[in-house]
Amino acid sequence: MRYPGSLLARYHRSDFAVLLPHRTLKEAESIAGQLLKAVDALPANKMLDRDDMVHIGICAWRSGQSTGQVMEHAEAAARNAALQGGK
Repeated sequence: MRYPGSLLARYHRSDFAVLLPHRTLKEAESIAGQLLKAVDALPANKMLDRDDMVHIGICAWRSGQSTGQVMEHAEAAARNAALQGGK
């Protein structure tokens, strides 16, 4: 496994979450960049709007935060990424 302890899971409909324990925000941003490059490398498809296909929001769990607080931050980061448009 490239990132031991990591987890990819469907969160809701077309939303996915990637958990990267013991990674810094800088590492998470680098991994997000790798994901975007992989998506960009996919063959073009007239049915999909490439600029609206992937939005990545990044947040970190801080000591003392509840699961609910972390999820709120993650959802806000994803919304912000979608509002910015593109990738």
